[in-house]
Amino acid sequence: MTRQGDINMNNKKQAISFRTIKCALCLGVTVFALSGNIAGAQSLYQGESFLDERQFRAQTQQLIQDEQVVLPNLLELRKDQEEATTEFRLMLDNIIADLDSDENFTYEKPVMKSLFFNLQEYALIQEARRGFEARLPGSGVSTNAAPTREIRARRDLILGGIVYKDKKQWTIYLNELRITPENLPDEILDIQVSNDFVRLKWFDKGTNTIFPVKLRPNQTFNLDAKLFFPG
Repeated sequence: MTRQGDINMNNKKQAISFRTIKCALCLGVTVFALSGNIAGAQSLYQGESFLDERQFRAQTQQLIQDEQVVLPNLLELRKDQEEATTEFRLMLDNIIADLDSDENFTYEKPVMKSLFFNLQEYALIQEARRGFEARLPGSGVSTNAAPTREIRARRDLILGGIVYKDKKQWTIYLNELRITPENLPDEILDIQVSNDFVRLKWFDKGTNTIFPVKLRPNQTFNLDAKLFFPG
């Protein structure tokens, strides 16, 4: 019993010590907060260094009221901040968990708006696409290759020579063909022959164009380049 009594006595002493320290701290805070009011009271009483008891009680009561109003508000604000932070973390964790657990989650490519091209741009695109045709493995031929352009031979009018007697009797050698007034080809629409040159109008079926040409013997005219060459 004596030992138990000693323990109880020690506990009471510790409780009294804690209360004493608490009161001292409160008193120190109160005195520090009221120092400005004390200085004001001293100035009112013209140098008297005492504080009125009623004024002291009023100041103490005001401090207690301020503490009762401010402290709960601060505690409530801190509690709200902690709750908001916790809710945000939970929401973020749920989103990450949903993404990890969703096996069918796919990325959808954004829809591109329509594009419009003029005829020249469209022709260039078609020309470029022909270079990306698919081919079967081991074959050098495209499965859906577009028909290639024909490689046309050089289109020339070559005058080899002239045999002239008069306006109705003459012979010329054009493109290695013997031509007389009786066997004119369909391409020659009009022709005039003299001793030194030949004037003719040649109709080109490929371009649907009429070429008026004056040729001398051993002279060549290119229909594509529209140029004269010797020989």
